[in-house]
Amino acid sequence: MSEREFEAFLKEAEGDFSTTENWEDRLVLWQDKLQVLRADIHQWLAKYVEAGSIVISEEEKTLIEEGLGSYAVKGLRLEFGHRIISITPVGTRLIGSVGRVDVIGPKATQRLLLVDKTATEPNIATYITPNGEVEVFEATGQYFVKVDWAWKLATRPPEVKYTHLDANAFFDILMKVVNG
Repeated sequence: MSEREFEAFLKEAEGDFSTTENWEDRLVLWQDKLQVLRADIHQWLAKYVEAGSIVISEEEKTLIEEGLGSYAVKGLRLEFGHRIISITPVGTRLIGSVGRVDVIGPKATQRLLLVDKTATEPNIATYITPNGEVEVFEATGQYFVKVDWAWKLATRPPEVKYTHLDANAFFDILMKVVNG
């Protein structure tokens, strides 16, 4: 391959993402929803933090994703007893959701997905319009709808199911990642 062909290849690659999605808006949505998740976790664990049973600290991480480049995200680190749990953002370029966060403990990892609030299983593909609005393509292929995004616990493949994330579900997650 000549240098000229390589330069043409690079120019073509630069245009791949700019015409299909509004990545800046996608990143803003992702960062906003991560902040909501962190705030929820702080609220759910507040009485345990105040009692000194749990220590929560923020951890910054750099992610690199196509179309978004390199950017910083904040996760959480929970410490209680001799146990450490990491709540780590994985990314936003996913099929069927606009974000994933892993809850990693000594015995297991649980996945949280940012999906349509009404979804109980994967059945959608996200789409961001040219003006930056997030929409969802229904599995039926019939139409696009506006989405109210929510964090949900996702079971492992092959039969992925979503569970609403609230304080009780989060406590169950913590016990599973610690005890297996």
